[in-house]
Amino acid sequence: ESEGALRELLGKSPALHDARTLLGVSLLRQKKPAEAAVVFRDGLIGNRRNPEAWKALEETATALGKKVVRPSLPPRGGVLVQKNGDVQVGFADADKDGDFGWNYYASARAVFRYEGAYAAEFPGKEYRFTFREQLFAAAAAARWAEDERKDGGKVAEDLARLAAEKKGKTLVPFVFFAMYPEPLPAEPEKEFALLRPRLEKYFDEKILVKSGEPVSAQ
Repeated sequence: ESEGALRELLGKSPALHDARTLLGVSLLRQKKPAEAAVVFRDGLIGNRRNPEAWKALEETATALGKKVVRPSLPPRGGVLVQKNGDVQVGFADADKDGDFGWNYYASARAVFRYEGAYAAEFPGKEYRFTFREQLFAAAAAARWAEDERKDGGKVAEDLARLAAEKKGKTLVPFVFFAMYPEPLPAEPEKEFALLRPRLEKYFDEKILVKSGEPVSAQ
């Protein structure tokens, strides 16, 4: 009964990701872990910050003889608007070797926000943080890490991970699941449907994996 009610509710309001998590739990309790895994995947693509969905996914993975490899890479830089309107761009651990790529990340976010990219992507809309901005900035940091390594310089471990994901052609889904410094809007960004198949593939191959299976950026 709960499954039927939740499916009906989601049919009317697909953005109710908490309800989708409950649907996954309902399927799991009915001993349908494979169906539950698909539901949790859809729910986490809708809201990858949902702790209850990640927790339930762990239980689902156990039932399937699999494990969850949850990607996480907290950004160490950003844009801060002061009370007087001044914009400050910076990053943590500024004095450590190999960390300068986070300055590229922070600067790229400011460029996206203030230098026309946001206005071009979302014409006529008031600024809000978006995945497009996050990806734009993460790609800038990954390029810095690539160039720094080619020149024989030191690269911090988290920046090296971004470069590895870029080399492995998985930077987009990795950033989506692993890096979200600010709350994202509930409404999907335009053309999100084109991104979904890549996110689903990454989830199936890199997040919900066979137990004991090694997972690398490449």
